[in-house]
Amino acid sequence: MPVRKSIKRKTKIPKLKKTKKTKKNKNNMKRKNKQKGGVKCLTVDNSAAGNANATPRNETVNKVEFMGGSSQDIAFYINDSKKISLLIAGNPGRPGGALGSMDGSGISKDRYGKQKNFWREFGTQEESVVASWLQAEYNLIKSKNHEIKNDQIKKQLDNIFKKELGINATKLDGEIGQPWGMLDPDSTSVKTIQKWNYTLELKPGATEDEKEIYKKGYEFAYSLLNKPILLIVKKIY
Repeated sequence: MPVRKSIKRKTKIPKLKKTKKTKKNKNNMKRKNKQKGGVKCLTVDNSAAGNANATPRNETVNKVEFMGGSSQDIAFYINDSKKISLLIAGNPGRPGGALGSMDGSGISKDRYGKQKNFWREFGTQEESVVASWLQAEYNLIKSKNHEIKNDQIKKQLDNIFKKELGINATKLDGEIGQPWGMLDPDSTSVKTIQKWNYTLELKPGATEDEKEIYKKGYEFAYSLLNKPILLIVKKIY
């Protein structure tokens, strides 16, 4: 999710406390680096503008640093001089994860019919990044009109979500509609907008042709360009 910067002042994120487990992990990592000359990782190339299929490639990293905070916080403090992009392994049946309505009508509701709380801390990356985005949008709306009521802000946020990830979004084919998700979220059908059944498994011993067919179901990347993000320290970039 590419984001825009709107602050310049730096604030350091506290590093993980040096517990016995952390020290052990670091020592293991050092030993692995020493033995193999680096740590294998997967990076993604996506030189095309806007929405496009992403091409992964293997790389070797010679230095590993453990940091605390969410992925969006770490990305900002590692490289705060350029635009930052976050790659999210999202829910193929539900844009925004638990924070998105299954039918693309906006931010999801709790059991009482109220907009879900996106200010709490989430332990999953998709919800965490989407929450940081919604928090930043909330603060920007509030900064433009200090007298605006909370219910009015919630309606605006629903409209923002619908425009970016819901029923008013621009799909990869240029049409307007929910970019991905379940075709019939009120049923038990496994059919998706992407025309792929994500409950299928790639069985051991699959042929190369079967692997290629299976891989095509995951060649999907959707981009949100120039979105604000709120850090844990409550600063927008």
